[in-house]
Amino acid sequence: MRRHGESAVAIGVQSQQSVVDGRDADGRFRATQFLVKDRDGGGIGDGWRLVGIHLSALAEQLP
Repeated sequence: MRRHGESAVAIGVQSQQSVVDGRDADGRFRATQFLVKDRDGGGIGDGWRLVGIHLSALAEQLP
């Protein structure tokens, strides 16, 4: 996570197994999360609130 004053950006990889509208939605994704310092106590964790997220599918690895 990189902090920028009262905000931060976290980049990582998310693996998921899920079904959406009856279709398989398994995959691996590059995840970018945008967080801000939580002043009113409504967020989760250590005083940070997730305010945005972007996911991009990663190419499947060949066997």
